[in-house]
Amino acid sequence: MYPYAIPFWKEAPFVRLLVPLIVGICLQKYLHLNFFFIVSCIFLDLIVVLAYNLFSISFQYKWRKIHAAFILLLVFFLGIFLKYNNNLSNNNYWYGNHFSEGEAMLLRIDEPIVLKSAIVKTTASVKAIVKQKSIIRCDGKIIIYIRTKKAESVVKYGDFILTYKLPRKIRNAGNPGSFDYQQYQSDQQIYDQLYLNDNDYLQLNFINKSKLIGFIIYLKNHTISILKKYIHHPSELGIAEALLIGYKNDLDNEIVRAYSKTGVVHIIAISGLHLGLIYFLLIWVLDRIPIIKKSKSIKCTIVILSLWMFSLITGSSASVLRSAVMFTCMAFGKLLNKESSIYNSLCASAFILLVYNPNFLWDVGFQLSYMAIIGIVLLQKPIQHMISTNGFVQRKLWEMTSITLAAQIFTFPICLFYFHQFPVLFLISNLVSVPLSTMILFMEIVLISFSGVPVLSDFVGLLTVQSIKLLNGYISFISNLPYSNIDHIYSDFMSTVILYAFLITVILLCFRKNKFYLKLSLIGLSIFCCCVTIAAIRINFQKKIIFYNYSKKNVIDFINGNNYYSNEKFNGSDNNNIYGSVLLPARNYYGSSTESIHLNEFYRKDNIFQFYNKIILVLDTFVKYEPITKPVQIDFLYISNSPRIELSAILHTVRPKVVLFAASNKISFLKKWKQDCDKYRLCYFSIKERGAYVCEID
Repeated sequence: MYPYAIPFWKEAPFVRLLVPLIVGICLQKYLHLNFFFIVSCIFLDLIVVLAYNLFSISFQYKWRKIHAAFILLLVFFLGIFLKYNNNLSNNNYWYGNHFSEGEAMLLRIDEPIVLKSAIVKTTASVKAIVKQKSIIRCDGKIIIYIRTKKAESVVKYGDFILTYKLPRKIRNAGNPGSFDYQQYQSDQQIYDQLYLNDNDYLQLNFINKSKLIGFIIYLKNHTISILKKYIHHPSELGIAEALLIGYKNDLDNEIVRAYSKTGVVHIIAISGLHLGLIYFLLIWVLDRIPIIKKSKSIKCTIVILSLWMFSLITGSSASVLRSAVMFTCMAFGKLLNKESSIYNSLCASAFILLVYNPNFLWDVGFQLSYMAIIGIVLLQKPIQHMISTNGFVQRKLWEMTSITLAAQIFTFPICLFYFHQFPVLFLISNLVSVPLSTMILFMEIVLISFSGVPVLSDFVGLLTVQSIKLLNGYISFISNLPYSNIDHIYSDFMSTVILYAFLITVILLCFRKNKFYLKLSLIGLSIFCCCVTIAAIRINFQKKIIFYNYSKKNVIDFINGNNYYSNEKFNGSDNNNIYGSVLLPARNYYGSSTESIHLNEFYRKDNIFQFYNKIILVLDTFVKYEPITKPVQIDFLYISNSPRIELSAILHTVRPKVVLFAASNKISFLKKWKQDCDKYRLCYFSIKERGAYVCEID
């Protein structure tokens, strides 16, 4: 080490502050400490930190490390407090603490409506609860679904409505491995949803909306209308909207699947890449305007305002906000003629975002975004220097390749954990798609800026359409190549943590060339291999029956090791939806990747299934069973599609241990069957109400 080298933690002080903040946020998420304890700890810690300044300089110097530890402890308790305060249900004004049946809710529509299949979806704020003799001011958000026949006159942003309808708790379908929608909405501080018809609410004749948000919505709608004017085909339009402003309602599912398989889905998810391109474009343009070029303050103001306006228009996702904060710090640094450490800027932006919303820590985009940037900062230069190139084109291609490799190295453990797939051809797809999407983004900006100039806008619009066609065609071609993607990769939280530990030790070994890091990396690799081996053994010996929660199809999976058999075959768009959102996540979750026509110890005859020692009878239509002297003992009676049957008559023929009610049954039928089960003392399980039913076979 050089005698005057500055330690890393002094170059990037926010690293020291970020770690205890994250630990505090995580601790509160899982321990749920009470308010009095949190405030008491903060108060006592603050007293110690402030009292330190009352002592002599010699005392302060002697105990400076202890003082620093108490400051970090204060940040730790700050993280706990932020997470507690972020939970709106802890607030006395939260509507859930006041609302009860028979009372009315006063709601304000907070977002533009999204109309699909005669159902309007939007988000509203609860402003008050109207009781018989009083009005209680409240707070909180709620998702609203309105089934309507008059879409043109339905509510819009800023409208107030009054309704007596009871909200329902947001619940997951409970299918194994599926997206945790309840937790996702809880992170947005939304816990309930409201289902309305046209006559279930009263629209009031006054409007209250923010001028800034109204202006942003106007800009977004204006941008979409211009794009629709020049881009007519749905697949190209969806990509254009997602690429420019992050609007995803018109995206084609097949196109999204192709982008995901090839590892370029970040192109259509507004991220730091887009903000970085706009930042450098703004700098380049402003440096060529004489009046603005001479004034750093004007240039800095224009850049920062433009970046934040773009962030607000695109929906303010975690990755966009991260980039906006980081580029804002960079712009201020240039204004003050200071170049700060990139690590400090990264940690500062993460610190600010987590103070703003601690739940960003569990946002996949937030995690991938920061891991990609850390990978690029750490590894891009070393990878680039591994191969020397002479020509300009070769040098730029290798530079882009090194950036892609560096980002992929640090993000692939997270991708395996969340998506259970690895895009083998990510280099080939990124080398073409990133520069091409950059060109498309700039062309869209030109198209929006000069939409009032007919000849120029027509030409740019045509060029944009053809470029998006080329991009979609290239991505589809790559995704259809053999072995372009490895899927069904099993990964859990522990293996992901160990994989990251192994990666970090290998990187330290490459940088430091120390035997200690070699030993650590070998230990990490050994532990990772043990975890994978134990998981493989567990998967190989598993035997399960999964009754899925899906209202449109009655699907049962029989899993034996890494093989599975399903009672249903799938074709068509609806089946693609169930496959991608229900079946594939569950099979990845259990590490079952191979479909088998003939499972061991599995037999099927009509609606009767036997898997090892478990017997299942499926009733999905009306069947008349003749009574017998001694009813046949079965394990599961699975009733679906609301057959008009009397459960008492069925019990004269079969006697089930558990009666399962599929999600496809009508609620009115369920009530009658539940009463019959209670009458005959039968165990029952409603999949629609309680989620998927998983039977473990010993």
